[in-house]
Amino acid sequence: GGNKPSLNTEDHYGYIVGYPVDYATGEPTDDQDRKPVKPQGKITRAEVATIFFRMLTDESRNAYWSQSNSFTDVAAGAWYNNAISTMANAGILDGYEDGSFHPNGYITRAEFATIAVRFFDLSYQGEDLFPDIDGHWAQDYINQAADAGIIEGYPDGTFGPQKQITRAEAVTMVNRTLDRHPDPDHFLKDMLVWPDNLDTEAWYYADMQEATNSHEYQMKKDAQGNEYEVWTKILPIRDWEALEKEWSDANSSENPGDVAG
Repeated sequence: GGNKPSLNTEDHYGYIVGYPVDYATGEPTDDQDRKPVKPQGKITRAEVATIFFRMLTDESRNAYWSQSNSFTDVAAGAWYNNAISTMANAGILDGYEDGSFHPNGYITRAEFATIAVRFFDLSYQGEDLFPDIDGHWAQDYINQAADAGIIEGYPDGTFGPQKQITRAEAVTMVNRTLDRHPDPDHFLKDMLVWPDNLDTEAWYYADMQEATNSHEYQMKKDAQGNEYEVWTKILPIRDWEALEKEWSDANSSENPGDVAG
């Protein structure tokens, strides 16, 4: 709503890819079956910025496009510059008080909740939804994200705002933000699979598959009214690097760093 950027909730593109290393040896590989997705690994602030940058609607990406930023540690030639500059220009990302962004720093649960909430016009006036966020700088954002169903706490009821988020937690929250509802009973046999995401009983299994497979789908509702996806076709992996070059070329201006709308 308002002047906020919009996310593409219609096209279900895979927005992360496997690491180009052998799952067992760590050696470089082109073998798709050997590439891990590291669900229990941590995820950086630059990687999260890139995910949301990729999932913007084309209209929002064009409207907020920027290749310049005020952060002291985000260089113009860095692989993440377009994403961070654009998302900061859109009002989604902030840096730290010293002017840095820490692109390679691992993102916290509080920081992620804040980013997700900023795409929406949300408000929450009730009591804190977690006992460990009182006085935290992201207190309001966390309550709003929890109230909207984007985030959840731990079994003991806490949220752990300063805990570094895992890749599995991140994609689960991204999928909720994008209103995507994977159901492992309705996946397709020709989907990409990963050597470290084969346990179908793992809590993150379905969300990791959703995040890594581009697919066509039909949205259904169960008897309780809960939405779930029925995948109908697996689509090719998107070449995000090539697409970003296209976006960059399309939005280039005479004065580098200007916002082209």
